[in-house]
Amino acid sequence: MLVIKKKWLKRTIATLIFVIGLGIISFPFVSNAMSQQQQYRMIDTYNSVSRHSKQAVVVSTSQINKTLSWFKNPFQQFNVKKVDEDKKSNTINGMLTQVEMLGTINIPGIDAKLPIFKGTDDLQLSEGAGLMEKTSPLDGKKGSHSVVTAHRGLPGSKLFTDLPKLKKGDRFFINSKGKKMTYKVDRIKTITPDELGNFAKDDKYNYVTLMTCTPYMINSHRLLVRGHRIPNEKEPAPKQQIPWIWIGLGVVVAGGAAYGGYRWYKKRRSGYVKKH
Repeated sequence: MLVIKKKWLKRTIATLIFVIGLGIISFPFVSNAMSQQQQYRMIDTYNSVSRHSKQAVVVSTSQINKTLSWFKNPFQQFNVKKVDEDKKSNTINGMLTQVEMLGTINIPGIDAKLPIFKGTDDLQLSEGAGLMEKTSPLDGKKGSHSVVTAHRGLPGSKLFTDLPKLKKGDRFFINSKGKKMTYKVDRIKTITPDELGNFAKDDKYNYVTLMTCTPYMINSHRLLVRGHRIPNEKEPAPKQQIPWIWIGLGVVVAGGAAYGGYRWYKKRRSGYVKKH
């Protein structure tokens, strides 16, 4: 009886290790897929809002920016626990209800399409990009300079992880208050967090700078990718999204079935050998 219990315990532990291993391998793909689905739902919701409502949101943001007398570093401290608590209090049926969306950004060069929120608090930056305080609204006008920020290496979501792959001449697209705008990357620069003189305005251009942390997972510096507005171009068709969530679940199920089949075959073979 003791021998049977030991064998059962070994099999159970081996099965658990196998399932946990599969879960660890598939988690990044499944988690990122779920995060992308959430972001796309937000983008679809924003796109369905009337043009008038979008204008009202941007105007209120501009008024708030005028009252701020300090520049906030959005990456200074990122509190994952606080984000989880905020999400619980601000989520209904999986949709954030207490954050304002100002628009969307599409960066074909790195296959990133994200909502842009008002502000750069932990909650906003856990779900997409944020318009940095004390910078211009996303109005597309000459003489303005907006800074859009997002994280790299966030667990379960790519966001701006691949931003360093952009090159001069690449395009990105912003949709805000019913206006679609195309930008051409003209400067890529790495700075320290206290170098705040890189967001100057120019009366001849409308600038948008994309900002994230660098180097990856060290985050001691900031990567700036600036673009100036050009005549609108047609956005490339989005790449066919790989259904990682179903692939990941399929791998787990198939792996579990294969392992179970192997154990069953081994058990039968062992019984057959004993009989003969």
